[in-house]
This record gives sequence, C-alpha cells and structure tokens, in this order.
Amino acid sequence: MGRASFYSIAFFSKLRISRVAVTRVHFSFFGNQ
Repeated sequence: MGRASFYSIAFFSKLRISRVAVTRVHFSFFGNQ
C-alpha cells in the first residue's frame, strides 16, 4: 500500500514537472520570436 502510493505520487510529480518544463520551453520559443 505505502509503496504503491509512493510510486503514484512520484509519477504525478514527474508528470507535473514535465508539464512545467514544456510550458517553459513554449514561452521561451515565443519570447525569442
């Protein structure tokens, strides 16, 4: 139970971080133009 919840939390946190990175790259792209 604890291990499963830990994996789910790590997965969601990674998803959130990747999403922030994508939006950051997107903004830098439009900022250069």
